[in-house]
Amino acid sequence: MNTICQDRFYIGKWRKYKYPEQSRHLKNIEPEVVDALVKAVGNPQILKKTSHRYYKIKSEILGKKYLESWDRNAPLPDTKTKRNKME
Repeated sequence: MNTICQDRFYIGKWRKYKYPEQSRHLKNIEPEVVDALVKAVGNPQILKKTSHRYYKIKSEILGKKYLESWDRNAPLPDTKTKRNKME
């Protein structure tokens, strides 16, 4: 962990970032927008609810009652194709 922190410190210094978080800001996104997103999603309670909900929906789509660890990273089926066939 110390190595990663030190690496990020020197990269920021070489690129002349004013503060460490500046590296995650894109040219077309204001820092305030990124900070608000991190604050909202970084809340452990919200993050836990969101991930639980996502994996519940994913298990339903995959037709499984319980997702194994390898299922969590499995790609979702192409739902766009299915919707087009039904229309």
